[in-house]
Amino acid sequence: AISKRDHEIATFVIKKSARDRQSKKAIYVELGAWVSEQEFGGKIGDVDSIALDLNVQTYRLEVDGKEMYNIDIPNYVCKINGADKYETLRSHVM
Repeated sequence: AISKRDHEIATFVIKKSARDRQSKKAIYVELGAWVSEQEFGGKIGDVDSIALDLNVQTYRLEVDGKEMYNIDIPNYVCKINGADKYETLRSHVM
């Protein structure tokens, strides 16, 4: 993802399982971002960590398959718990 061509958004996906007191939950996060800076840790050829500066354009969070957030800046989308906060704005802009 880091070696994307200029002006292309890289997609980062994080999948995790989290447990609360009663159950286990599946967590899915997807980020679309431009990588503005990257710094590798460790010695050359032995990458054990990486630090990235990201200009995030899209963000989506799902917990157990339920969409909690869906934010897409270029397309004027801002859904929080299913409520589309930018629906009116989008109808005036697009």
